[in-house]
Amino acid sequence: MTPARRQVLGVALTLFSALTYSFYPSASRAVYAQGGNAAFMILVATGARAIGLSLYCLLKQKPLFKEKGTGKITFTGGFLQALTNIAIFCALAFMPGPIVITITFTSTLMLLGMLIIRGEVKASANNIGAALVSLLGVTIVLDLWSTDAAYQLMGIALAFGAALASAWRMYLYNHQLKKRDPIVVGAETFLIAFVFILPFMFFSLPQLPAETSGYVWAFAGCLSLIISSFAMFYGIAMIGSFQYSLMLKSEPIFTALLSAWLLNEVLSTSQYAGMGIVIASLAAYQLIDFKSRQRALKTP
Repeated sequence: MTPARRQVLGVALTLFSALTYSFYPSASRAVYAQGGNAAFMILVATGARAIGLSLYCLLKQKPLFKEKGTGKITFTGGFLQALTNIAIFCALAFMPGPIVITITFTSTLMLLGMLIIRGEVKASANNIGAALVSLLGVTIVLDLWSTDAAYQLMGIALAFGAALASAWRMYLYNHQLKKRDPIVVGAETFLIAFVFILPFMFFSLPQLPAETSGYVWAFAGCLSLIISSFAMFYGIAMIGSFQYSLMLKSEPIFTALLSAWLLNEVLSTSQYAGMGIVIASLAAYQLIDFKSRQRALKTP
């Protein structure tokens, strides 16, 4: 596969990952309406991804936890995955969802900073500008500026903790997926994450949905996450963690559109404008990056 085709396929997988993941928030809200809670969804979602990815590895005869020298980084990745989920869950107890999501999305900037400091990526107006502008667009899509709520220090700290854990996790993926099978890495990560999440359930007990429809929505949400995880790990392997994290800013767009379709929510003109900002910034990044790669290939 040529580098150009690999890049296009990686971006396509990332957008598909964002699209399938965007169904999960709407499904979760439907579960909550039927009596389930966030602890229940975190538990079943993490378990579903661990089972789905592990079953694929079993069917394809891809052994788990067998490669030497990968135990520490795999353990750390699983721990960070669990930490991200728990920190987001706790932050939501202090602040509205749009604020928490916006702060969590700063993980792209954190990841870029890590890569620049370690000399793995060069700082440029394109990557820094795209990360900042797309984040601005996300705040508008989430209708953050009209949210009238108190910004509690604990909630802010937890959300930034989730962002840092997510950035660190993505940085580890960036190295793991250059040498290892993407789905093996994913299966091992979520199996370890599930083990770390179990003790947290003693502090916030899962509440089951009261109606059958709640379980149907939970199953649909978990299925979307399993599919999204396959696309995510292959996407990162093809285009790297930073580009994946950047392109994932399209996820709130899909979430908003699905909420309007499934839950009959009405989107404002400003939210559509925010979608345009996100799309334009991501498209501009890819165009400038493509031209930069072409120039690099022509340079003797």
